[in-house]
Amino acid sequence: MAMYNPVILDLLKQRLQIDMLEEQKHLLDQLYVSQLGSNQGIIGAGLMVFDNSNGI
Repeated sequence: MAMYNPVILDLLKQRLQIDMLEEQKHLLDQLYVSQLGSNQGIIGAGLMVFDNSNGI
């Protein structure tokens, strides 16, 4: 999904930035859409963030 809609990565980064410590925010620059195919990584990792944020 993110491979075909790269704007999703930017939205995910914006959402992550809200909950990150200042010392962690430099890691957002290292997130990118994988070219390996089949949406590896970004969907599962992104959904875990939103699922875990409800328990806070």
